[in-house]
Amino acid sequence: MRPEYTTCIHCGCQTKIAGDGPIPKYCSSRCRAAYNRARAKETGKFAEWEARRLARQAEAAAAREADRLASARPCPYCGAPMTHPRRVQCGAPECKRRYVNERHREFERRHKAEHGTYYSRQYDKKPQFTITCMQCGREAVVTKRRARYCSYDCFYDARYGPHDWRRQQQECAARACGRQAGALIAEPSSSDIPSGRQRPTARLRVDAATDSCCGEHCNTTWMQAG
Repeated sequence: MRPEYTTCIHCGCQTKIAGDGPIPKYCSSRCRAAYNRARAKETGKFAEWEARRLARQAEAAAAREADRLASARPCPYCGAPMTHPRRVQCGAPECKRRYVNERHREFERRHKAEHGTYYSRQYDKKPQFTITCMQCGREAVVTKRRARYCSYDCFYDARYGPHDWRRQQQECAARACGRQAGALIAEPSSSDIPSGRQRPTARLRVDAATDSCCGEHCNTTWMQAG
């Protein structure tokens, strides 16, 4: 009489079987593989299989290495073998430097052939011209062909006169700002000021209606803002 269930010889679990066909010994293919592997380890066949597998892997690796060495190309700079097919230099620092320099020189040549100048020289200094200043009469080297003055001082003198109040006021304001910075540095720190009081800040006021400079010249005053 055909049984309704069978017991796996590896894990011992019961599995329902079909009504016809051979009676299975295992519940799954995983149990069959595990059982055969355990038997092979007991009989020593598993060690033989592992030895043959490792030998095949070693032979394949040796064959691949031989192919790489056979197809290796020498480095164009130092002659070292290059086994990678896409290598253009061996990777040494000196070889890298020479390779990058060659690529840059080739790029510069192509750029000059197309545009008439090297790429790295397109931002060189502007051409210089020698002119005679229309205000002071001395010769000066400038970068503009149509320049008429040697400096901003000569330009302001020629346009507004030798005693221009605008320039004098700018100069005195700059000097006053320097004194203001020194006064702020000389003030006590925040830790020295009693609590509940804010540190005063200096504020510069320049009278733009006058045409003189600094103190008794331009009526510059100092005010403390709380």
